[in-house]
Amino acid sequence: MTDIIRVQPARDRLRDFARWATGFPCKLRTAGLHTFAVPPAAFTEAPEELLIGALVDGHRYRSPAEDEAKGRLAPGALVVVGETGPETVVPLREALPGDELPPVPDDAYPADATPLPAPGTTDGDTAEAFSCPQCARTFETERGRDTHSRQAHRED
Repeated sequence: MTDIIRVQPARDRLRDFARWATGFPCKLRTAGLHTFAVPPAAFTEAPEELLIGALVDGHRYRSPAEDEAKGRLAPGALVVVGETGPETVVPLREALPGDELPPVPDDAYPADATPLPAPGTTDGDTAEAFSCPQCARTFETERGRDTHSRQAHRED
C-alpha cells in the first residue's frame, strides 16, 4: 500500500484545495505541477467539494453527490431488473472462493453456443487414466505418472 495519494484538483478548485492543504495541521507537499502529495489520513478529511473533478492517483474522482446530481447509480449499487419484492432482492456481498456461480438463463447465450465440458473432464469425456506399473496409483497425465515413477520408485 502506498503512503501517499497524489491529488490533482480540478483547475477551478486548485486555489481552494491549496488553501485547505496549507491550513491542514500536518504538512502537505506538492508532488508536481498542480499535484499534491496527501497522506491517506489527510485524504479522508479533504472536503468533498474540493475533490469533485480531481484526478486521484491518475483516476478521476467520482463523488456520490455528483452521481446523485446526474442521476447515476453509485458504483456497486444493486440493480434489480423486472418485478421487485422481498423475495427478489438479494443482499449484495462479495463472492468467496468456492462459491457456486448463479444460474444464467438460456436466452443469455447465442443460438450456436455449445456448453463447456464439466470440470475434470476432457471434451465431455472422462479423462484417460495412466496407471503406475509398480503400484496401484493412477494419474490424469502421462507426465504425472512418469514424475511419480521417478520420485517414488527410484532405482538406487
